[in-house]
Amino acid sequence: MPDFREYIIGKSPKSDYQVSGDKTVSRVHAKIFVNEDGDVFISDLNSTNGTFVNGSKIPKGGGVKLNEYDFLKVGNTLVPWQDIVENEGVSNEIAIESELHEKTIFEKKKNKFGFAFFLSACFLLIIFASLYFLKSADKSRIVGEWESDGVTYKFKRNGNFSYDSLGIYKEGTWSFKKDNYSKKIKLKFNSKYLPPFINEIKTYSTKKASFGWKTGSFGNIFNLTNKYDLPLKIISFSPYAITSSGEVSGTVWASPKSNSYTTMLKPLPVEGYTYKSTTDHSLWKKIGFNKIRNTEEIKVDFTIPPNENFGFLILISGTCQYSESSKVPNEHLKSDDYLEFSTGLSCWNETPWMKKRGIPNPESTVVVREKEYGSSNFIGSVRYGIMKSVYERSYYFYNDNKKIRLGNQYLSKK
Repeated sequence: MPDFREYIIGKSPKSDYQVSGDKTVSRVHAKIFVNEDGDVFISDLNSTNGTFVNGSKIPKGGGVKLNEYDFLKVGNTLVPWQDIVENEGVSNEIAIESELHEKTIFEKKKNKFGFAFFLSACFLLIIFASLYFLKSADKSRIVGEWESDGVTYKFKRNGNFSYDSLGIYKEGTWSFKKDNYSKKIKLKFNSKYLPPFINEIKTYSTKKASFGWKTGSFGNIFNLTNKYDLPLKIISFSPYAITSSGEVSGTVWASPKSNSYTTMLKPLPVEGYTYKSTTDHSLWKKIGFNKIRNTEEIKVDFTIPPNENFGFLILISGTCQYSESSKVPNEHLKSDDYLEFSTGLSCWNETPWMKKRGIPNPESTVVVREKEYGSSNFIGSVRYGIMKSVYERSYYFYNDNKKIRLGNQYLSKK
């Protein structure tokens, strides 16, 4: 078993390996030592400009093991440490011998060439990897502008994006989901633009009969329940049962706190109308008013907290249609995982003030006819958004990366 050996590297003539002509090398710069098992180590002797292994600076006073193909540099000079170990050190006297001197110079040049080749290969590898990543990133990160009917996304490389749906423009940031699932992105909207995504529920009736024989306002009273664990923002109602020609006034009220409309009705026995009721106008909060035609929106701004139920009253200053009989369940309600409609009632307003002005207003008596014409749900649609700022959506490519499915939307590259 060989004995422990060590070799000093530096500018000093007393060094086992003398480096001359390099001002970055200290007089006593580094030390190579070989242990009894033949393992080779290098340590820096508090040099001014450092000692490097494969380009990495080693700590002063610390030992680093050298492997067979490691490159050793002191200051700016590559050191043929393999020769030093093999030849029991290369002193100044040995170095001036022509054969060993030429061998040492050759090995230095060979090592420099090998190191340069290694750096060049690494550089080219980094370039090709970067180009591949950028090319694949264009596909996997869906950078660019994508659109379908009424929906446009613009994704930018800096992590920002814009979203435009039905004329509602929003902004935010996007990123990959942290589990590195390459087909999942996280969309974070600026809070002032909530709700970011709009859902729509439509109700309809298969058989209808006109109530146009009476002057006044006609409409519905019903409940909406938030079944989700986040607030829902009601954006608009669109009545589909208006038969009046031209524009009519559409007005929407809601209960000011979580409350069923049934608690806001008071029976009012009147001769000829056993099932007539009124609702106190002070119990309602006006949330929307528009001049509309059939299927047009009455815009509102109302938020339903999680798992709460609110009563809604809609009146239209014109002729509306409802189902023919309570014996036939003609009204069809559609709910989703977030919002639920209740079975509603038809109603109208017939005060002299209403007849003259034709403007819906709950300050006048609202008549609810429960048995005479049956339960009549709101016929139309409601649009709402989830009050949530962060969404995670999966996406999949189609047609050679020119079309994607994002959530339930199909978008094409613009």
